[in-house]
Amino acid sequence: MINRTKFRVFLLSLVLIAIVVGIFYYSYVVQKESIITEGTFVENIAEGCRNLCL
Repeated sequence: MINRTKFRVFLLSLVLIAIVVGIFYYSYVVQKESIITEGTFVENIAEGCRNLCL
């Protein structure tokens, strides 16, 4: 009976650790990758040329 309880606590702690690691991964890696800085200058120039031509 104690082995089953220890196993459940172990599984629960693994799930909680996985959730915490996933939150940290998302907050530090995914959000920083979603900010696009490359190519915005070219996009702004193209938009400016379109505005001048119209």
